[in-house]
Amino acid sequence: MTTSNYNTGFPNGVTIRNVPIVDLQNGNGKVFMVDSTIGSDSHKGTFRYPFASIRRALTFCVAGRGDKILVATGHEEVIDDDSYDIAVENVQIFGLGVGKERPRLELSGIAANHLKILRSNIYMGNIIVDINNSAAPTYALLIDSPGVILENCSFMVTGTAPTSVVALQTISSIDNVSLINCDFYINGSSNGIYIPYSGDNITIQDCSMFGTFANACIYNTAALTNLRLIRGSYSNFTATKAAVSVHASTTGIAEDVRMNSDSLTTVFSAGSLRCNGCLGTAAAATAGTAIP
Repeated sequence: MTTSNYNTGFPNGVTIRNVPIVDLQNGNGKVFMVDSTIGSDSHKGTFRYPFASIRRALTFCVAGRGDKILVATGHEEVIDDDSYDIAVENVQIFGLGVGKERPRLELSGIAANHLKILRSNIYMGNIIVDINNSAAPTYALLIDSPGVILENCSFMVTGTAPTSVVALQTISSIDNVSLINCDFYINGSSNGIYIPYSGDNITIQDCSMFGTFANACIYNTAALTNLRLIRGSYSNFTATKAAVSVHASTTGIAEDVRMNSDSLTTVFSAGSLRCNGCLGTAAAATAGTAIP
């Protein structure tokens, strides 16, 4: 039988039906299993005896080793305090399952309860984040380190909407952060993706966002270098507000992005981006107009 391969590999990984294919033999990293249905945090995190929580699995990971956490289909985990931090460098968290059967992290309780990614080169993919706080958190997910990749994650609100759904906020750096193929269905937030600090090589690719935002779906208020907005669809139904708004000095590209708001004059504030193939609409069921 004829076989073929890519000599340079797959730099962006491989997914089948949005489930990432994981190379479990890559490097010296260990693999830990998590399943809230059959697991226990007193287990060892093996396939037969999984942990019950991602939080417990993280305590067994070693920074820089390349550990992987595989999270079972249907897994459910509640974040009901303010100390849920993913703070082990070079850890990869893979959710298994498709659609609504993907693992679910539920934010619950007071406004301070949220999820934070605080170390570099962390990957989180194929996870549902259910924002069910009783009071509005400042953000649902804080990314505060470089090289973070968030892929195929869904954000939804069943409680009180956060001020920002995902915030890129820096103590050290937010360089080389990527959000890929993530979707947001949010009403009542100020921002979908909020970037109030400077950084380099930030990518937002193939994402979709739909709802009412007091500022914008993507809201960038500090100069970025080489911001890449690649494809994606952003609809903001708050009157006179933008779908995408970037800082006047932000450089980079916007390519094949689709945007919707109530006015073509405000739908896209492009800063200093080079734009190619971007379309805006200001009404339902209308063809897009080239913008800016």
